[in-house]
Amino acid sequence: MAGLAYGLGWSNILAIKQINITGTKQVVLISTSIASSNSGLKVGEPLARANMAAARKALENIDWVARSSVSRNWLNGKVSIKVEQRIPVALFSGESGALRYLDSSGVEFTALDAPSNLPQVNLMASAPETRKFAAEFVANLPEDILQAMTSLLISSNLHATMTSSLRKPDLLIEWGSGDSISTKIEVLHRLLLLPENKKISFIDLSTPTAPIVK
Repeated sequence: MAGLAYGLGWSNILAIKQINITGTKQVVLISTSIASSNSGLKVGEPLARANMAAARKALENIDWVARSSVSRNWLNGKVSIKVEQRIPVALFSGESGALRYLDSSGVEFTALDAPSNLPQVNLMASAPETRKFAAEFVANLPEDILQAMTSLLISSNLHATMTSSLRKPDLLIEWGSGDSISTKIEVLHRLLLLPENKKISFIDLSTPTAPIVK
């Protein structure tokens, strides 16, 4: 038994032969994070002594990682690390003034390779529910409305106010709450198609069954 314990824990009979990282292009950053933890995940180290919990904790501490898994294969000595990155749907200016990103569930994180055309939102409150509302609201908007958006203000009472280039000069759209968003989008499109609304500058969709146009 002592010989078996030594073979598993200290010899290179069952050493880590390969570490595979998939699901992200940020392989160097993931490797650095794992190396700086107390996981012992290093090629040549005994597979049995690898601290898988420490490796998983290191990945959980990376804010742009949405989900991850770490597993080892006793037969071939390979360690597999799978990473799923958060996908940014909007950006905003954080308390320090630096740009921060939101995924579709409202989680704030640092995006390393975010697209350049993400909508930027202004948050009147830094509460988690405000970020969640903003992310869900933006994620539900169709591409034509997102591309025309010039600003989006999310109030502390979770109401959305947008300026848009759908009309010139910019059109002010009061969306109200996030309720019935699909209906509000349909009403907006229908209102913009009406000839008498070619010169409007304001639409209030707070109550989509009774919109206000000026």
